Amino acid sequence: MMAALRRAQGLPCQDDYARLANTRRLLAASIAPAIVEREGNARYLARALSLIVKLRPMVEK
Repeated sequence: MMAALRRAQGLPCQDDYARLANTRRLLAASIAPAIVEREGNARYLARALSLIVKLRPMVEK
């Protein structure tokens, strides 16, 4: 969605924008243990793990 909005505004958007966005999400999910320690919500950790499992194959090459 962000890539489509950028293109509609005439802003540059690389062809691998989706892969880069998924890489960012994967990296954010990977720091979940540090956030859970601070936030104290174990559901966040479970969601982060499911994102890692889902997104890792999309960003590996």
